[in-house]
Amino acid sequence: MFRLDRAILREVLPLALLCLLGLTFLFMTVGLFQIVNRFEVTPRVGTLLAFGPVLWQSLLPMTLPISLTFAAAMAFGRMRAEGEMLVLAASGVPPWRAFALLLPLGLVAGAMAFYAASEQGPQAYARRHALTRQALSDFVNYPPAGGRELRLSGIDLSYADVRDGRLEQVTLVLHNKDGLLASLTARSARIGYDRGAGELTLNDVREPRIVCFDPATGAPGAPRFEVLGAQAPLLSPAFSAERIDNLRWKFDFGGERVEAAKALDTGGLLAQAAREKAEGGSSREAAAEVVRRVGLGFSGLLLPLLGALLAALVSHPNRLLAVGAGVIPGALLYFPLLTAASGLAKGGANVWPCCALAPLVVGALSGAVLARHTRGRWL
Repeated sequence: MFRLDRAILREVLPLALLCLLGLTFLFMTVGLFQIVNRFEVTPRVGTLLAFGPVLWQSLLPMTLPISLTFAAAMAFGRMRAEGEMLVLAASGVPPWRAFALLLPLGLVAGAMAFYAASEQGPQAYARRHALTRQALSDFVNYPPAGGRELRLSGIDLSYADVRDGRLEQVTLVLHNKDGLLASLTARSARIGYDRGAGELTLNDVREPRIVCFDPATGAPGAPRFEVLGAQAPLLSPAFSAERIDNLRWKFDFGGERVEAAKALDTGGLLAQAAREKAEGGSSREAAAEVVRRVGLGFSGLLLPLLGALLAALVSHPNRLLAVGAGVIPGALLYFPLLTAASGLAKGGANVWPCCALAPLVVGALSGAVLARHTRGRWL
């Protein structure tokens, strides 16, 4: 029996490691492309390279269970296609015994996935937030040529072109969660961002027109800009001039601190979930995050087991069929159920039944497939 376990282990682990490296590289590439596409310009090289380790940490809770599932499905699909499962059954080995090694492997993978989601994930999330702010700062301080439109949290910036560091046909719209705050149009301006002061600055603004709004009603409201060197003070909601030398807007790209539930460690997350329950709010972000982390932990245990059981049912020389049968059904079932359970918890449902929803369904399906293997052979 231990020879069987060692043989399966020697086949599964290298495949899982290779798949982990491949998936991580693929998802990191996609993530970096999304970052570049969002800003419509490649951030500075140092900023872009710093995203690599952060993306790797944040992707590990997903890539690790999927990699082990892929490796288990390929290994057991090959064993079934080459008749090794039949030889084991003819030798008197119980059908469940070949899959027993996946339980300790799954426990290790699940523990690593939960640790990555609960301990490394918050650090990576906060670091990614800081790097996103730096990338946005790179965009502002080094605007690309050609027409661009950038939509951020609290600010929309668009311009027609860049000439000698000056933005042409600038439109700047400021807003918050309550509504529109102010808008600025200008023929040209120089833009910069001071991270230390948390200020967005526009210098040498030519032919500016500023309109301030009351976010609650949308009507013209109190001035929102600090203007230095203007020909007239900004005292009314609408303001225009030939030129403004220095226009400042306090803007921190979302702030240095991250208040989202994803940035909390396990202890802080459970405490936040308890506070949300006590307050009785309509949205419980911490509860949804608890469900997500627990589900990612169980995925490392259940998905490889289900994948191996399903792949071992496919008797075909083409191994891709076994891999597809092992990976696709579990992924299409488990992760949508996990998303639905997180939504239920966010809406106010009890956290622990939501945590158990996806694991129970996939565990029951694994038991049903295992019964199919044992039917008529061993009881």
